[in-house]
This record gives sequence, C-alpha cells and structure tokens, in this order.
Amino acid sequence: MNESELDGITQNTTNVTQDAVCYLGNWDGANHVVFQVAHGAMLVGYLSPDTTYGTLLMHIMLLIGYLVFSAWAWVILCAPDVFSWTFSFMVINGMQVLLTCYRMRPVKFPNDLDEVYKKLFGPLKVPRHIFKKLVSAEYATIMTLHAGEIYATQNVTKTDRLSLLMSGKVNVMSHGQCLHQVFEKEFMDSPEYEANCSTQGDEKFQVSIVAAEPCRYIFWQRSSLAYFCVKEPYVANILGLIIGRDITNKLYAMSDKMKTKQGGRLDLRHPCLTLGTKDGAEDTIIPSRLKNSNDQGYDSNGDEDTDEPECNWKGGVMFPNGKADLPQINVHKTDASYKSSLASLAATSPALRRH
Repeated sequence: MNESELDGITQNTTNVTQDAVCYLGNWDGANHVVFQVAHGAMLVGYLSPDTTYGTLLMHIMLLIGYLVFSAWAWVILCAPDVFSWTFSFMVINGMQVLLTCYRMRPVKFPNDLDEVYKKLFGPLKVPRHIFKKLVSAEYATIMTLHAGEIYATQNVTKTDRLSLLMSGKVNVMSHGQCLHQVFEKEFMDSPEYEANCSTQGDEKFQVSIVAAEPCRYIFWQRSSLAYFCVKEPYVANILGLIIGRDITNKLYAMSDKMKTKQGGRLDLRHPCLTLGTKDGAEDTIIPSRLKNSNDQGYDSNGDEDTDEPECNWKGGVMFPNGKADLPQINVHKTDASYKSSLASLAATSPALRRH
C-alpha cells in the first residue's frame, strides 16, 4: 500500500468519525411542533395510573400520539418507513381501546335479578359479569309459582336443586303445620342442599314448600352448580358463605318461635342447653353435661359427677336419660314440630357448625 492510498483511508475515517459524533456546536434545531405534540401525548399516556380507567387513558393517549406522529412522518418528514411504523402502533392502540371499552361495558340485569345481585352478591364484590354467567340459561332456570302451588313435597321430592326466591313468599310445612316462611332474596331449600351435598341429591325433602303468593324464583340443578363452582372457585366460596348465612337465619327464626312455659325464648347459641324429646313425656330442654380441661364431669349445679350418664340419641341430639334430678325446662307441646325440625337441621347441616 503506497502513501497516497494510506492518506485517503485516513481522510475517509476522519470524515466518518466527524459525521457520527455530535459536537455541541453541530446540534440541529428543534423538530416541528407536530413532533413535539405527538411525544407529549405519549408521555401523558405512559404516566397513567395502573387501574382500569388508567389503562383506557393510556391507550387513548398513545392512539392520539401515534396518530399525530404518523401525520408528521407523512406530511413533514416525508419518510414512508417512519410513517409505516407509527401508523401500525396507532392501529394496535386503537384495538386496545375498543377491547378495554368492551370489558368495561355495564352489565345489566332485569329488575328482580338486579335486586338479588345488590342484596347478596354485590356487597361481597362479585363482578357483575360473573354473576351474569351464574344466572345464565347455561346454569340456571327462572321459574314461577302460583299461590298454593307446591315446590317440594315432603318425603317425595329429591333434594337435587338449589332455589333462590326472587319475589313472593312461600310456606315451609311439616305434617300440615307451618314451620316458617321464606321471603324474597332467601333460599327456599338451602338446608336440604347443604345437608345432602355428599349424596348428590338422592335424599328427599323432609318438609313441604308451598307458595303463599305468586312467586318467581331461580333454581340451579346440583350438577350444573357444582360444575360452575369448579370453574369459578372464588364464587364457590362466596356462594358457600351466602348459603351458610341463610341456613343460620332460618334456624334462628325457628328457634324464635319456641317458647318455654315461662315465656322465655330458647337460644341455640346457649352452650349449656341440649334439645331432646323423651318418649311419652313433655318436650324438655335439658342442660348438657359440662367438662373441664381435665375431662372431669360436672352436673348442672357445679357438683362433681363421676358417673357417666346413660344417654339416648333422638333427632340427632343427645339427652341424658338417667338424671331425673337435673332441672328441666318445659316447652309447650304445640312447638314439637318446630323443635324436631330444628334438631334435624342442627344435626345434619355443616353450615350451622361453621356459623
């Protein structure tokens, strides 16, 4: 390589280096105002908060920014490659805006279903679109009952469903006697549904349910509801809480109707009373046997009781049979049906034990 060729290479390298490096004195002036507006809009979009509305604002501002950027590249810069990239980004953000708006659309229900949502599911933060799926025709059916029409017959109808009363009122009957009433926004058969979860609905209703006035209710087949709960475990937990609360309210409503001869109200939450029925005798509420931490028995007067009392089980409830000296509280015989149903529900319902 001769000297002239070496000088040419050195000169070219110096020119490339000078063109590549921006010295302070070689800065060009600011770009067009349209360029600045485009980047300002994108800056606002990137500063949006991390919420649903913030995401929507971000994509809207990016859409505006890339739209202005595309106009700048097409009209002022006249660079087709820059225009192609910025226009593509604008289309992507436009699609994101439409998708976010679709997800944020208001989910509306008929008036009766909307009241059910606001009463039971809304306070527990269940999304409206999830509730809409729960009450859709895929899982649920809305039915009506005329006054006097039977929803379930004692010892005949299977417990293979769960029904929520949306409007109206029904009577729960046992052997021709009204135990209690179910009002709107309450489950009609929650105790039977909860107590027979393991039997897949092969058990029969122990009560009859009759419409006291025109009613509308929504019901789920046990299999359909179980399938939905598998797909939505969060809603399954919420539904379990609502059913448990409904069962507890029914049990306390029945206990309110049970009065002693002295006019006192029986309270299921009292830990020292056990409900029992002796054959051929008046219905009694007998204090249960208490134990201390050393498992030492005491009777109701606080005296040590070393003999284990002979016990009978009736209606799922234990009562001592060999303690005639224990104080007894008599209950009116007219409340026998309330007491038998109450004892049966208390013994079979897991929801009561949870609450």
